[in-house]
Amino acid sequence: MRPILRAALLTPILVAAGACGGSAGDDLPAAASPVSAGSPFCAAVQANVDAARPLAMLAAGTPVAGLGDVADSVRRTNQQVIDAAPPQIRADFEHAAQIAELQLRALETAGGDPAAIGTDPELARRASDPAFAEASRRLQAFIDEHCGALG
Repeated sequence: MRPILRAALLTPILVAAGACGGSAGDDLPAAASPVSAGSPFCAAVQANVDAARPLAMLAAGTPVAGLGDVADSVRRTNQQVIDAAPPQIRADFEHAAQIAELQLRALETAGGDPAAIGTDPELARRASDPAFAEASRRLQAFIDEHCGALG
């Protein structure tokens, strides 16, 4: 599978799953709500990472058994993250979750073929928006800073 396609799979989840790297936390608002690794937000992010784990098989060209159930689980945990997100990053995760929904719909419509993600013009337009890249960066920085390594 092409690296671009692999990187595009469920970006909110991959933002959370990375949970490592440089610190961009300096861009976070100073009045951030207190969040710790044991918080409901971090627990929801971990559940989201766990729900999306079967989708990694697509990058290896392996079909995902029970794709509909996996997609429903990702949707449910995306909403849990949104509900638990501190106000300063909630809109960023909502933006990312909208793109994940487009990806999930493309996968489901194509019977699990990840190539569908790369051929959806609306998804390509929204995923290439600089505002999405910036929201993803802020999310990653917040998760790195407040939740630590997720696995």
